Amino acid sequence: MIYDFHVRPPVLHHTMEESRSVSLFTEGHSHHSAVWTVTGVSVPMVCLACVIDRLENRKQELTVRIDKILKELSLSTTYQEQQTPLMKMMASDLRITGHICNVVIGLLSDDQKTVVQESLQILTNIMRLHPRREVFQMILLKSIQQALTSCTYSSSIIGHLTLIGSILHKDSSLLMGISAERDKLIEYLVDGFMCQDEAVKSSLVYILVQVCSCKSQLIQMNVMEKICTHLSVSLASAQSHDLTLNLMGLAKMLTSNYSYLICLLKSDQPSLASKGSTFASALKRVLLSGDEVVQLLGVQCITSVISHYPQYVPSLLSVDIAEYLFEALSSDNIPLINSILSCLNLICLEDKFYTGCHVIYGYQPIIKVLKKSLETRNEENAKSCLTLLSIIFKRQPATVPLLSNEKDIADFLSVLHSAMVLNHFSSVNLFSSFLKNWQYHTVSIDIVIPHLALLLQFVDMSYNGSVTKSGTKAGEEVAPKELLVAVLMTFDSFAQLFQNRMSDANVEEVYVFLCLACQETLIPLTLATCTDVEHNITPLQNLFTVLVIVIHYGSNPEFVLLLAQSGLIELAMESRGLTVPDASPLMEQSALFIEELVFIIIQLNDNFDDSEAKILKETLHTALPHIKCTVNNLLNCLVQRRNVYPIELAVMQASILCLFYVFEVYGQLPVSRISLCSALSQYLSNNMNVHLLPVTTFKMLLALYALTRSSNSNPTGMT
Repeated sequence: MIYDFHVRPPVLHHTMEESRSVSLFTEGHSHHSAVWTVTGVSVPMVCLACVIDRLENRKQELTVRIDKILKELSLSTTYQEQQTPLMKMMASDLRITGHICNVVIGLLSDDQKTVVQESLQILTNIMRLHPRREVFQMILLKSIQQALTSCTYSSSIIGHLTLIGSILHKDSSLLMGISAERDKLIEYLVDGFMCQDEAVKSSLVYILVQVCSCKSQLIQMNVMEKICTHLSVSLASAQSHDLTLNLMGLAKMLTSNYSYLICLLKSDQPSLASKGSTFASALKRVLLSGDEVVQLLGVQCITSVISHYPQYVPSLLSVDIAEYLFEALSSDNIPLINSILSCLNLICLEDKFYTGCHVIYGYQPIIKVLKKSLETRNEENAKSCLTLLSIIFKRQPATVPLLSNEKDIADFLSVLHSAMVLNHFSSVNLFSSFLKNWQYHTVSIDIVIPHLALLLQFVDMSYNGSVTKSGTKAGEEVAPKELLVAVLMTFDSFAQLFQNRMSDANVEEVYVFLCLACQETLIPLTLATCTDVEHNITPLQNLFTVLVIVIHYGSNPEFVLLLAQSGLIELAMESRGLTVPDASPLMEQSALFIEELVFIIIQLNDNFDDSEAKILKETLHTALPHIKCTVNNLLNCLVQRRNVYPIELAVMQASILCLFYVFEVYGQLPVSRISLCSALSQYLSNNMNVHLLPVTTFKMLLALYALTRSSNSNPTGMT
């Protein structure tokens, strides 16, 4: 026996100290061994055997006496630097600890809340005193057995549920050693969803969260289906804050596990939709709660769902989740705003977000958050806003404009300018997306030139090492190439805008600005950073696009001479020989650059002195072998009757035009006239499908042949 109460002889009278502690002794104290009497904390002496007697027979004791006993136990088990005698006794023998725990656990069903609270505190202290797995498991097992024995869901069970939840929160794997009780507990918890007492239901859900979080022992899918069905219905009807909070905790935990998530989403039956009890509808209700803690959990849950299963976004949008997220952006809760922005950055990748006009409601709230983030220097939220707006402008349909008038555009550019002044790298990408969007067409494009000038300063400072990227660790330098790529993309968008909207612009001002931008920043930095053509396809494509437009709409001899001397012609030649995937746009733009440059050189030939003319002639000479190779490839396509791809054809047409220009100036053709004749002859005689090549291209070849034949009287085999 653990407690040998009949060791010492009977004592008729208590000592003085015992008399002062009489409320903690029983009539049978004289039969208890002296080993059980220890110094107390709130009283001079405590007999552990008497304490256990009183607690086991608590119904016969006065409430005030039970409270005093529990208070003494609580104080005696509280962690202290110097252990109390009771703590030493419990630490020396696990059986003593076990017996005390069993007795105290029995008090968790008491009607008095103070008794339940003190009992929970004592058990918590004991677990802190004995941080051994077997103590936790012993207390857990006893608590589960008590709960299951009751077979009720009344308030009298809350103490046991609270204890179970706190233990599993510390270590949910404790259930693995008691698998039989685990299965019974799960069944008990699932049935508890039907409980009407929300306080009890909240405790049941909290325990279920801990059980489901054990990754080493997953719940069977048939049981999980029941949980998921109950979850959506309970979320839709929950009234108390605690229950809603715990249900959202369960939802968040389920959405972090892909198998559980799929089960949860499959539980959205049509019958639930008509009652507004689908998971999407439940999340909408959470966002409407007005409780920012609950809202934060809801947003995190939505983000988790989309991250693991983006196909669910249309279902969320069908209940107007996006609009409620936009509305919640008016909060001053920074973590909530940050979570909403992260969530929207995922939702905005869904096409229905734009086709359903959901973004119309969100543009202004995002701008307001961006303004406030810039004012308060909240780098993380500012970056999230800029990234989100960049995606929105890039994907927003032209039929649904976000900026409908000049004032809206001016306000937007003002905010964007503030972001660029603060060195927000993401603002560059947003600027590029904005320029690609069509709705600014009613406004003169001159309005964006000051902002582009700021970008050039930004990139120059970056290459000088004086710019740090907002949203990163302090002092971390912006990668110059990363910034340059973004700026080149922005100037590409602006140059195409200039080409399409020349009637709305001061052409001379824009042309001079683009020439200076290319001459002073874009060309030198690109040549210094992007010499490896194969690994710099996008920035080179953007640069050549800008240069083609600048050359085409202007005739500045100094700028042409700069291009001829810069080494760009060699870079363009190398670009045309790429075989890597996604290189076609660069090949097309580099070919157009060569064609435009050759044309402008020939056109301005009389404007250069002898030394400059020599440089330009060398440039032409450099280009001719590659032009010849391209045209020969076209001729081979005719002979082999191979279809020519559109991008490939554009390159070839540019090269044919170059040959016209060269022939006009030099009176000779670098392509064999015999090869040209043979290819055209075979094309006509062997393949009557003249639509293999577009008519325009075929006419160009015939004209080129006719031009060469008119300058040479020798007979040919052409008929």
